[in-house]
Amino acid sequence: MRMNLDQAEITALTKRFETPFYLYDGDFIETHYRQLRSRTNPAIQFYLSLKANNNIHLAKLFRQWGLGVEVASAGELALARHAGFSAENIIFSGPGKKRSELEIAVKSGIYCIIAESVEELFYIEELAEKENKTARVAIRINPDKSFGSTAIKMGGVPRQFGTDESMLDAVIDVIRSLQFTKFIGIHVYTGTQNLNTDSIIESMKYTVDLGRSLYERYGIVCEFINLGGGFGVPYFSHEKALDIGRITQTISDYVQEARDSLFPQTTFIIESGRYLLAQAAVYVTEVLYRKSSKGETFVIVDGGMHHHAASTFRGRSMRSNYPMECIPVRENSGRRELEKVTITGPLCTPEDCVGKDVHVPALYPGDLVCVLNSGAYGLSFSPVHFLGHPTPIEILKRNGSYELIRRKGTADDIVATQLQTESNLLFVDK
Repeated sequence: MRMNLDQAEITALTKRFETPFYLYDGDFIETHYRQLRSRTNPAIQFYLSLKANNNIHLAKLFRQWGLGVEVASAGELALARHAGFSAENIIFSGPGKKRSELEIAVKSGIYCIIAESVEELFYIEELAEKENKTARVAIRINPDKSFGSTAIKMGGVPRQFGTDESMLDAVIDVIRSLQFTKFIGIHVYTGTQNLNTDSIIESMKYTVDLGRSLYERYGIVCEFINLGGGFGVPYFSHEKALDIGRITQTISDYVQEARDSLFPQTTFIIESGRYLLAQAAVYVTEVLYRKSSKGETFVIVDGGMHHHAASTFRGRSMRSNYPMECIPVRENSGRRELEKVTITGPLCTPEDCVGKDVHVPALYPGDLVCVLNSGAYGLSFSPVHFLGHPTPIEILKRNGSYELIRRKGTADDIVATQLQTESNLLFVDK
């Protein structure tokens, strides 16, 4: 399931807004989320993973619908607060939080800091004592068990994320020695873009069971159990969608059983970003040139890796093309016969490849190429400073109206943080 792409609508928008741009379907996002919410035990709360898309206006929608938010930097924490999230609805994760970031989190009084090492626990304790506050923490656990296949494995194998399950005794000893840090629970996240229904279910059940184990071994009842997430979406033709109904039903039943037996007051959380947003947007680019090179046809568009790295061949091990639709805008004599072309962006690197050997109607300058499934890990994942092109416009369609939710970047934006002033002179090295 993804947003409905209306070619006439897209064409009309290009008359008002300069390409490239992202178009989000807010009505689709709401329907998609509410379907997920209706299938899931009310005891399970959903948290938006802000890294998937950091547009404040989109985050506001999720806040209005009752989600919390997961952040992974001080910058994302600031974005979350600007989007209206209260401190008690924010959790902060990430393996390399700076002390300055932890200080902001402690001062803000957010609901939970997900600590990923013993050293981080000591930093949090020190900062909480300095502020004379109690900091709530959960421990991210890297489980001893590996859970099936996932696009990017983040648990069950050697990783920088979390604390190994085998080290829990030592971690609990440290936690019991802290005075200003309150341990409230656990977090397990085994991988992202997971299209394996069984492995997601197994991982989430395992996390609930870890909570039981903490009680049995240490007498600790978790107030907070973060089940992770990682729900994937099918980008390529060979990929099969998750059985989301089976996931939500199975986990809902398992959580209910846990609440009935041990965790009646526990907050259970599922994080999601990609699943909520990926299929709700399209990235629209315009054809600039077509050319032939050594027997191959290339179509060059005005958008690419700098705005939407995930859809290009930048560092991708899987050399597949994102789904796309082409809209003929330029009047051209004759029928648009299908042809095999490579569609590239404007950057000075061969990795800026939007579509390799795709079969599309013949494209000419002025025509449009629309990259589907672009709502997650688009602009937020891209090297926007490379070559100094401006950041793209973002547009939100909602209830039949259009709202500009990110203006086009300017050259001033690119140089603003680099301009020299007298106050920049910090020291002179003699």
